[in-house]
Amino acid sequence: GPAADPDAAPEAGTIRTPGWLLDAVGRERTVSGVVAALGEGDTPFGLLWIIREGTPLVWSSVEGALTHHVLGNLAHGLIQAQLISRQQQAVRKLRALNQAKSDFVGTVNHELRTPLASIAGYLEMIIDGVGGELPPEASTMLHAVERNTTKLSELIENISALSSRETDASDYGPVDIVHLVSQLTSRAVLEASAGGLTLDCTLPDHAITVSGDRDQLSAAIAIVLSNAIKFTQEDGSVAVGLTLDPGHGHVVVLVRDTGIGIPPDDLPHLFDSFHRAANSNQVLPGAGVGLSVARKTFEAHHGTITVESRLGAGTAVAITLPLLNPAAVG
Repeated sequence: GPAADPDAAPEAGTIRTPGWLLDAVGRERTVSGVVAALGEGDTPFGLLWIIREGTPLVWSSVEGALTHHVLGNLAHGLIQAQLISRQQQAVRKLRALNQAKSDFVGTVNHELRTPLASIAGYLEMIIDGVGGELPPEASTMLHAVERNTTKLSELIENISALSSRETDASDYGPVDIVHLVSQLTSRAVLEASAGGLTLDCTLPDHAITVSGDRDQLSAAIAIVLSNAIKFTQEDGSVAVGLTLDPGHGHVVVLVRDTGIGIPPDDLPHLFDSFHRAANSNQVLPGAGVGLSVARKTFEAHHGTITVESRLGAGTAVAITLPLLNPAAVG
């Protein structure tokens, strides 16, 4: 209807137009208008004021419906903008927390590595007899300390790897997976022999190349191989093999053992950080981060790791990695 006199008392059911707003658009030119509230639930966003100059206008129901439609779209846009703003704030907070966590873990790891390296160095010298010949009992105890020092060092490395950011794929290079697995198996022979196990390795006689970070892949496969040896009893066996699937552009590293196996209830949680199978602590204490680190590494290389196991009968682990050039081996 006609614009209200800002100095007159408003009639019931009407809204007085503020004088400053009329001054802004021109008191004389404003003859009619519509004012509508914008908001969501009980939260007001503001007011939308549509004015008409010149000839007064009686607003029809169609124009009213159109106004409501415009208001609905405008309110929806404002709500979406608020949601996006909140999400962006949440992402920034999460990134800051993640960076703080990484900085903390990095500092703690550094502070642990330095004294641990010193302990390991002095232990090695003492065991080698630098300070004089040791009684057999003392030698046995020091070897136990040395083994646990090594385990602690591995735990620190695994936690560091679990907390670190994944390497940018642009930094990846060609890795001969056959040569890598061969090296890892050769190093593991002594560990297997010390536990009274046989370790068999069957590999192709030609190079098979994947794309990745060699050190990361080496550490991840070593975790899988070490677990197979640790959780296999004396007189058991561990077998390592490699198969090609050029049709799907993959190579599969297989690690099978005749060890204690994994309880069915633990299989879905096997790769969760700090999870350990119910029967694993009976054999070897640990923190349960190794397989989580391994999976993170393989997934960062666009690969997978899967496990099949029978309690008391052994475990089979399959590591699948994409070939660098499937056509070259197809």
